[in-house]
Amino acid sequence: MPRRLTWITPTILVIVIFFLGIALNKSERENRKLEEENQVLTKNTEEQKRAFEIRILEAEAREAKAKGLTEAYRSFMIEVLGNHKGKVTKKGYINKPRNWVK
Repeated sequence: MPRRLTWITPTILVIVIFFLGIALNKSERENRKLEEENQVLTKNTEEQKRAFEIRILEAEAREAKAKGLTEAYRSFMIEVLGNHKGKVTKKGYINKPRNWVK
């Protein structure tokens, strides 16, 4: 190999490695972005499931109240409002705090 061309091979290798590094970094960023989107979607579906369960419990509680089963109504509403600070009175009515969201 002539003396002039001895620097070309290492330079080409360095350039190729540089562009491979850029390509790998870009694909890793895309993978991370997709994973974050997937986590957000699974979190949203879990919240939707919990909201659906709460709606079912509220419907069962209203049915129980309509039948006059205030004790069952109170137990359902205590379960639904467990994380909220709503109080259930003796007659089965709910005293919701002002910032309570359905």
